[in-house]
Parts: sequence; C-alpha cells; structure tokens
Amino acid sequence: MDVATARTIWGAIEKTTLENLKMDLVRKALAYARIRSEWFFYDTEQRKEHDRVRTLAHNAFIDACNILSRNMAKVGEDNKWRELLTHCCLTV
Repeated sequence: MDVATARTIWGAIEKTTLENLKMDLVRKALAYARIRSEWFFYDTEQRKEHDRVRTLAHNAFIDACNILSRNMAKVGEDNKWRELLTHCCLTV
C-alpha cells in the first residue's frame, strides 16, 4: 500500500461519528503493527512461537475493520475505505 492510499483510507475512517468503534480499530491496528514490526527480527523458532498471537491480532484487526465498516453503512456514512483496504492488502 502506498502512502497516498493509506491517507485516503485513514481520512475516510477519521470522519466517522462512531468514535468508540474507530478507537477500537486503532487499538487493534496498533497491536497488530507492534507484532509485525518485531517479526523481522524473529528467527524461525520465534516465529512459530509467536504465530498464534500474530494471527489472533490480525483477525482482531480485520474484525474491527468489518465492524466499523458495517456500522458506518448503517448510519449512512461512506464506508468505501473498507473495499480499498481489502484491495490493497490483496496486492501485497
């Protein structure tokens, strides 16, 4: 994902009135990013040890994205960022 796309996605998320769901997404994103930032330094054995935690953090982040997106749609807010996020992640 390039910086411009990331800014577009964050700009759309930032506009939501659903503060609690937005902050939950941010917390989950930071937790996952923390794990991924350390991943590079792990050897094979450490990666095996941490893989379950990484997977759970990833799934929690995706769940938070889906929950925010669905609720934004319910209150009539633009949630096109979710499709853009999926598209960017699938091209990695």
